[in-house]
Amino acid sequence: MIAAGIGFTSKATSEEIVAAVDECATFLRMHRDDVSIIATADFKCGSDALRDATQEMGIGTACFDRNTLQAHEQQLITRSKRSIGTTGVSCLAEAAALAAAGKSARLLSARTICGPVTCAFAEGGKR
Repeated sequence: MIAAGIGFTSKATSEEIVAAVDECATFLRMHRDDVSIIATADFKCGSDALRDATQEMGIGTACFDRNTLQAHEQQLITRSKRSIGTTGVSCLAEAAALAAAGKSARLLSARTICGPVTCAFAEGGKR
């Protein structure tokens, strides 16, 4: 299972979210269709842009609270002071991807920055 974790500003559009997933997939020589789920922080789950992006991609959304995201802190590659200040974790995209990918999850790369969206892929078993 491949999970795409994302972080994004409140001004991000659904097109920018989809583009970030596509860019991350291309970097990893994958395709958007390889992604099983989009994951982020629970406080971002009400976003219209996120809803529209996941509808366009035809996949679901997983939303995680701060404690769940922080449980993956030691596995994160990126260390962003800005992310720590706003989300409580060093990299929201990486932490969300790991949380969604389940047990024995591993990051496939550090986050990719695509405009107002960050994206990271993780691979693992079922949640």
